[in-house]
Amino acid sequence: MSNKYTIDVGEHKILQISSRVKYSLGQLEVQIGEYYSFQVDMNGPRWWDMVIPTRGEGWDIFLSPNKGRRLPSERLLYLCGCINENDSLAFGIGNHFENWKVEQAGELSFFANDYPAMYFNNWGAINLTVTRIK
Repeated sequence: MSNKYTIDVGEHKILQISSRVKYSLGQLEVQIGEYYSFQVDMNGPRWWDMVIPTRGEGWDIFLSPNKGRRLPSERLLYLCGCINENDSLAFGIGNHFENWKVEQAGELSFFANDYPAMYFNNWGAINLTVTRIK
């Protein structure tokens, strides 16, 4: 069961984003034309891909092909968001992203980019501050 939130212009919400779940339990209801910024707490907890620590910037290795990752253009465990739990509407966030404009209304959720079959070896959570700018 997810926790759904809305935030007003100038307000923010801190969400804890697990590296192990396909879509974050905390989700924001967003409307077309709204703008948001995202900031990972760089002093807070981390994600772990088995034994590799990271935050929203993820990590990469040349032996790991991009093909097959949920968002092939992004690194492993890169913080991503998507609307209505639809990976075709996914976008990269990383540790910081300013002025993201909502192009489709729905529920915004977050995830660590990985291969669908590899979430079992992820652990930890990061704190993400989501601020509505407009």
